[in-house]
Amino acid sequence: MCTTFCKAEIESPEHALLQCTASADLVLLRDDFLARMNNDIKRLPALNSMHMPALEFFTRMISYRHTISLVAKYAFGVTEIFESTPMLIPALPLHWMIQSQSTD
Repeated sequence: MCTTFCKAEIESPEHALLQCTASADLVLLRDDFLARMNNDIKRLPALNSMHMPALEFFTRMISYRHTISLVAKYAFGVTEIFESTPMLIPALPLHWMIQSQSTD
């Protein structure tokens, strides 16, 4: 899936949840979520200064039993934001269309 907001990257779950900054609503939701997570997990590194890949950071967030419901609620909120915005479907280059027609 192409990113709905920043139009520069392929949207992966970790990009949508932890990295995408092109939606103000998404950034506000993430800031609130991370503040709540930091209250629950003192060992969770700050997202802005972390030195680990987003997928590893996400794995850490869900590795604590008492934070799973908080992560699930956040993921639901992110999904609602993305579903309320039209998905970007980039136009295919003309040579892709010609090649696909010739192979049919």
